[in-house]
Amino acid sequence: MKKENLTVYPNPTSDYVYWAGGKADVKVYDLAGNCIKDLTEVESVSLEGLASGMYIVSVSCGDSVSTARVMKR
Repeated sequence: MKKENLTVYPNPTSDYVYWAGGKADVKVYDLAGNCIKDLTEVESVSLEGLASGMYIVSVSCGDSVSTARVMKR
């Protein structure tokens, strides 16, 4: 499995985040490592309803996994 850095936008955000590359499997973690969202074949992820703070977004596409920190306002 290949690990890469990921750029998500907009960052910081108050609702949705997007990434280049199209549909992917996505997991969102809090900084304690708890998986908050686990989505399949999506092009964006909503952070609406989550508390303000930092989250980790992990995007899996094929054999690569990319991660980025996202600030939720």
